[in-house]
Amino acid sequence: MSHMDTLRTALRTPVLVVDDDPLQKTLIVELLEQEGLSAVDASDAAEALAQIARHDVAVIILALRLPDGDGSKLIPRIDAAAPAARVIINTGFADLETAKDAVNLGAFAYLEKGGDPSELIVTTHRGLREFAERRMADAERTLRSIVRYAPDLIAEVTADGRVISTNRPNGDQPDVVDAFLPPTTSGLDHIDHLQQCLDEGGAVDFECEGLITGTGREAVLAVRVAPIADEASNTRIVLIARDITELRAGERRLKAREEQLRQSQKL
Repeated sequence: MSHMDTLRTALRTPVLVVDDDPLQKTLIVELLEQEGLSAVDASDAAEALAQIARHDVAVIILALRLPDGDGSKLIPRIDAAAPAARVIINTGFADLETAKDAVNLGAFAYLEKGGDPSELIVTTHRGLREFAERRMADAERTLRSIVRYAPDLIAEVTADGRVISTNRPNGDQPDVVDAFLPPTTSGLDHIDHLQQCLDEGGAVDFECEGLITGTGREAVLAVRVAPIADEASNTRIVLIARDITELRAGERRLKAREEQLRQSQKL
């Protein structure tokens, strides 16, 4: 998912308004909805936590004075339940010092109740953007972990076969360069496969023989190459290679046994 896709998703993620004043709460919800944002509300801390459990909220506009406790005391619980969400303290003038303390506890910003509505909208949009950036960073960390520990070799290469990055720079894994010996199932060389995926704009699958880095062991690799484009529309190629040596060896043994069985039946 691109950064813009993540931002668009954030704009569709609800904003939670937490305030025990029905009029204040309704005014903020209506203001957000007029801006095209989705909003849910809560009247106290317990209901706020229930809404967070029920909805994936992006921004929380939180009053400090709630019937069941101090809103600032809710911030650590919000951070545990929805770490990507951004908290905006919405408070009266008398509570501004407490609001500043809440920022030290992790709140994103604080605003004075009854202030300029446009300031609330601008701050909410800033919170949505930060929420999107946090989500993007979390997704990238998760993806890097998945790729790092995947059993397959995953590499980013250029159209001429130059390796940009790989999830297996060391260890007993197929070396990207050595892997591209003449394929076992095609007369094309690997450059043709790379160019083919770019020309067709889709994935191309093939098998090739390669060497395992460090051991020199010969291997049969199932390879998929597919084009990818970054936000600047620069096209590169992702390559995924799986060692299928044992699979192909097992198939050969099975065929040999079947042939032996046929020969024995002829006797």
